[in-house]
Amino acid sequence: MPTTSLDTIRCSSLLAALAAPERLRIVRFLAAGPQNVSTIAKNLCIPNNNLSHHLATLTNANFLRREHRG
Repeated sequence: MPTTSLDTIRCSSLLAALAAPERLRIVRFLAAGPQNVSTIAKNLCIPNNNLSHHLATLTNANFLRREHRG
């Protein structure tokens, strides 16, 4: 039985994180620069609870880094 390399597992995780169209939209939107959650939700018309889930998925896959201000 073939073994799965860590690179293959990592690649699979990255692709899974981008599998949802909403997450691709978020990544494209944030490519222009950091934004707060309210701005992302408003501009992309994604409800806050859904956005929170998508941001967590992207953060866990190391596509995003959270910054806390204030």
